[in-house]
Amino acid sequence: GSSFGNPGRGGYGVSFRDNNLRGVEIAKEKEWNWNKVWVESDSNAVVQAFGNGLPPWQL
Repeated sequence: GSSFGNPGRGGYGVSFRDNNLRGVEIAKEKEWNWNKVWVESDSNAVVQAFGNGLPPWQL
């Protein structure tokens, strides 16, 4: 598509499911020095980020 000028501010959205449980799991994984963690996702971007060993965030 095309745009004539700036239509306004951009934005984004995020949905976290079971984020409280996942936060506890990540904390325990770090505490126990686990360096191999199984991650499941339906997001192709997340799968690719973990697949190449360079996720854009730190756990």
